[in-house]
Amino acid sequence: MAQIIVGDKSPIQDYPFADEVHDMGDFIVSHPEILGPEVEILARELQVPTIAGLKRLDFLAFDTENNQVDIVELKNQLADEKVLLQTLRYANWLRNNPDTIRYHIKKQNLKIDAEEIDTDSIKVIIVAPKISHTLTELCQYITAFDFEFVELQRFKDASGKVYAVTDRIESEVIEPVPTKSQGTYDLKWYSEHSVREQQIQDLQKTIDELIVICERNAWDIGPRYVKWSVRFQTPGGRNAFLLNVRKTQNHHLFFCLGPDFDISKFNIAEKIKKNIRHTKGSRWWKIEFAVEEINDLVPLLEMAYQNIIK
Repeated sequence: MAQIIVGDKSPIQDYPFADEVHDMGDFIVSHPEILGPEVEILARELQVPTIAGLKRLDFLAFDTENNQVDIVELKNQLADEKVLLQTLRYANWLRNNPDTIRYHIKKQNLKIDAEEIDTDSIKVIIVAPKISHTLTELCQYITAFDFEFVELQRFKDASGKVYAVTDRIESEVIEPVPTKSQGTYDLKWYSEHSVREQQIQDLQKTIDELIVICERNAWDIGPRYVKWSVRFQTPGGRNAFLLNVRKTQNHHLFFCLGPDFDISKFNIAEKIKKNIRHTKGSRWWKIEFAVEEINDLVPLLEMAYQNIIK
């Protein structure tokens, strides 16, 4: 959220937040778009147990556009490297307690199937008037979670009108750099975690086919492996479609088509229309498919890609 002030306007002055718990937190609740265009706040001041006792997570949120869990930490002064350990503790606890995430999603009545949420995909959003360069650099070496930083400043003019300006450091700017010694999710990992050989083979063929389809159509997206899904996303992290990995059955393919997409009016085979599933209000549409059917799904893949680059 940013407002450009031009022309003959009253002089403005800094209007800093008194504290992060109330003043800054209330401002975020009133303007959730600061966190992202499709971010829904699930819980505020969530109590999280740590080795140092119960700590308060400012916000637990969910990005419906990218199907990703967000934890939000607010600072009303400079956010430096000291905040890193604190947020990692929160993220690690939530990853190990996925039922907490599902509970709050159901409690808020979001149009999302809580059981389909990939609770291993967590993004840490740090909001502060100023973010230290050291903090953003350190996060390059953490591959377990995504990070995003938002510098938020507030001003007030002589008439009392309030202005807020944000400067967002997108996730691609601090893309983690994996090393060979770090564990990664891949086909080998799935094989070691009880996914049947036939499903591994089907997954490999499907990923290869999707890569070819993306290259043939010059779509600027590629696969990213997370714990139980393979996400085809832009360099900026926006998911167009994703594969939900299943251990013993056909894999699911999800398309980001938007809540108002009308499959009945879409020019695609009737057998696909009959098999695709959608939860009312969700951006995501799901189909269980066989590998040999992947090319029949290209119109939906293209629609999903166009939907995220608008």
